[in-house]
Amino acid sequence: MKKSEYVKYLVPVVAVLVIAESVVLVTRLGKGGKVVETNGVVAEKSAVKEEKPVATMVVEADKKVMKKGAVATVAVVMSPLEAKKLDAVNLYLKCDTEAFEVSKIVYDARLPKPAFEKVSAQKKMVVANFLITEPEGLAMSSGEKWELVKFEIKAKKTGNFELALSRGEDGRESTTMLVESVSSKALPFSASGLTINVSN
Repeated sequence: MKKSEYVKYLVPVVAVLVIAESVVLVTRLGKGGKVVETNGVVAEKSAVKEEKPVATMVVEADKKVMKKGAVATVAVVMSPLEAKKLDAVNLYLKCDTEAFEVSKIVYDARLPKPAFEKVSAQKKMVVANFLITEPEGLAMSSGEKWELVKFEIKAKKTGNFELALSRGEDGRESTTMLVESVSSKALPFSASGLTINVSN
């Protein structure tokens, strides 16, 4: 058999194999697998097991239903589930600045002064980044409650508005993180937000 005839049969066979492999990979992805490509080689990894959270972070408000022009108090409360030492706390709270006027921001007395703080109209967020300068880090223990940030909001327009911690959906630079002192890694935590209804 001539070389051209080999190529004639080989091309369809390779095409079929590639399509079959693609179907297998897509099927496995649908079942929770993770596919990683390294140096052009595709390999399947099983779904990563979720890490146990070291703290819960809850957005609280003294009013979830309010009138336009009314004022409510909002707080982000952290409850550690185990003892840890922190090098940094990066807080990004989604808050529609077109819907609410933010004022009277205060932080937990155990935290240092924020290295960076801003009410961002562009990102519609309340931002506070704390850097811990003590060599041993900032200690937190199970059973404690930390009111990381507390502020007032004044309703400017009607509707339903979510207040929630950003987990990186808006870009990595807007990710809420608890950074461990020893390992410098971001610690896992659970978070819950709330929705405030504003009416006339």
